[in-house]
Amino acid sequence: MDMMRNFRRQINKLRQEDGSFTVEASMLFPFIFMIIIGLLFFCLYTYQKVVLVYIGSVSVERTAYNWDNSSKEAATGAFQYGQFDGLYWRLTDDQTLDVLFGLTGQAQGTSYELHRSGSEVSSLPTRKMAGASVAVPATIRGTMQYQNQGWRRSVTVDVLNPLRFKPLEWMMGRQVSLQTQVSSSVVDPVEFIRTVELVRYYGAKFKNAGSGGGSPVTQEQAREVLEQQRSKGKK
Repeated sequence: MDMMRNFRRQINKLRQEDGSFTVEASMLFPFIFMIIIGLLFFCLYTYQKVVLVYIGSVSVERTAYNWDNSSKEAATGAFQYGQFDGLYWRLTDDQTLDVLFGLTGQAQGTSYELHRSGSEVSSLPTRKMAGASVAVPATIRGTMQYQNQGWRRSVTVDVLNPLRFKPLEWMMGRQVSLQTQVSSSVVDPVEFIRTVELVRYYGAKFKNAGSGGGSPVTQEQAREVLEQQRSKGKK
């Protein structure tokens, strides 16, 4: 009888659910903790990626905006009166002649390694890229390249953050790198307007030369000449 009672007591204890929540929670806690840690590292990775894109965008846009004058300040674009580049820098230093005729074989573009010392910066394009690279922190590595294709001039920067996220790489099973590429077109509205006016001027000259010489006469000028002739005839 005593054995049967003890057996029934043991069965009743097994049927009780007291403490089951603690046991289940202790089994699920490691998985929930790993998911939370993974989300935290993913948020940190996303934040660093956004910062890297912002740094690259600022540096390349400042370079493209200040491309027409190497004396401009990178952040504001201001420069002292009388400080300009050479008169024909767009033909020589800007590689226009190389693109059109291949004189020096440098039509592939000019590259500049970020944070290079000033003594190694010699050509005009590299000086322009070096002036805007001050916005890039010293911990960020990368290269900036200028490309003149004739119909389009662009500045491209490749930036790399050496920061590593080992737990995130372990969870994803692959290496995660913080690297991005940003490009911006060089726009020179003053030179564009000057070129258009030059083409219009010589176009009118050649058109007039082909029609027999002399300056082109507008309808208003012709009307004034006729009125003057009529007034003289009446007198």
